[in-house]
Amino acid sequence: MFVTAKTAIKIYGKLSKVADDLEEVIKEAAYKSFYNSEPCVLQAEKICNLIEKRNMVLDLKNRIKRALTSLDGEDFAVLVKRFGHGKEEIFCSDRTFYRRLNAALARFTTALKFQGVTDESLREVYGEKLNFVSVMHQVVADEDKRFCEKSRSLAGKLKTACRA
Repeated sequence: MFVTAKTAIKIYGKLSKVADDLEEVIKEAAYKSFYNSEPCVLQAEKICNLIEKRNMVLDLKNRIKRALTSLDGEDFAVLVKRFGHGKEEIFCSDRTFYRRLNAALARFTTALKFQGVTDESLREVYGEKLNFVSVMHQVVADEDKRFCEKSRSLAGKLKTACRA
């Protein structure tokens, strides 16, 4: 549930570093092209592919940023508290916090869809060119699946205990 939103939040902080690293790789590839014996067309193609990847990273970062800034303050605070390293204290019970979190994730998912970031685009558009996005998406999906299975087994144990 909300795998796209969770993936977007988890990779958002890393996208700037990835873009900077790609920029360095692009510069290095351009400098090395002067001393490389490969045909110029192949060298240019490699550099263009790297530039395309960097642009995709920046595009994804901007889409996620616009979706985050469209949220109200409470939704943003709840998401940062859960997925970021927020120092804010949210004074409420765990149950209320998770209700607010689910509501914030639902609104964030809608905002992401409005920006064109969907489950399919993460896997197909970005995941095809940017391996780390598809890997992170799979990790989040697996975590979500394990959490659901654990919740179901816990609920089953509680039902059994209540019957006894």
